Amino acid sequence: MDENTWLTSQLEQLRQSSSDYRDQAFYLALNDFVQEQSKRMEQIQRELDGRMWE
Repeated sequence: MDENTWLTSQLEQLRQSSSDYRDQAFYLALNDFVQEQSKRMEQIQRELDGRMWE
């Protein structure tokens, strides 16, 4: 999670420092993508752990 927190804060800084609306929208969408991928990775890890116990 530490990497995810760092990446999220970097994307937020980039979004805030950008003056172009399209760039800001890109960084915001990229942040959403990172969050979704992190959630999916956690779900896959939990599923793998569950299958190993079977």
